[in-house]
Amino acid sequence: MKTNRSVERYVMLQPIRAQLDPVGLVRLRDISVQGACVEHSSEIPLGILVRIVIRLIPGTIPLTFEGVTLWSSPAATVHEQPPMYLCGIRFNQLTGALRSVLAQLCRHSVARVVDEPIAS
Repeated sequence: MKTNRSVERYVMLQPIRAQLDPVGLVRLRDISVQGACVEHSSEIPLGILVRIVIRLIPGTIPLTFEGVTLWSSPAATVHEQPPMYLCGIRFNQLTGALRSVLAQLCRHSVARVVDEPIAS
């Protein structure tokens, strides 16, 4: 599927928990080489610096990235108690390690690509 995204986005096929400082435990919804979307139980302020620690594949070393919150909104599951929120995070720098891990996600059936980048 073609979208206005500039990079592929990988949606998690199974729950992936991550530590988001200074927020706490979150659920990773999707990830790309530019950022991630997380689900959490409280709204996160926009524009704050965050650090996310993710173990994408069990038994591997966790990856740590710094980024900035770009958006936050209620999740589609508005009747869930407590209410959940989604937050978009843009990573501050890209790493070769993340590119390698993203390629492994599909091979291990942890995630699948949902958006193909538009050719420039």
